[in-house]
Amino acid sequence: MRERYEIHFVASEFKRVIIIERSSMSDLDAWKAALLHHGECAGATFNIRLITDAMAVATDRGIRQVRWNKASHTIAWSERAKLARNTVGLRNIE
Repeated sequence: MRERYEIHFVASEFKRVIIIERSSMSDLDAWKAALLHHGECAGATFNIRLITDAMAVATDRGIRQVRWNKASHTIAWSERAKLARNTVGLRNIE
């Protein structure tokens, strides 16, 4: 079952929040999602297997303070209906 997760991070001195849908989430996944959202190439993040490596790349790109949580409280009833039909994608909140 897919769940929604909020990923919070600081990039270029601005707080960012993204909401993604996945079947599971981990700290490593959150760091990789922050990198992708900030413009890192998907191919460059594919081989990152350790959180320390993801954090090092993120630090080089100016990304810090990455955290995540389940985002069930962000779903409105209309979005729940769309989610049931698998039509809700990535949403960016800035």
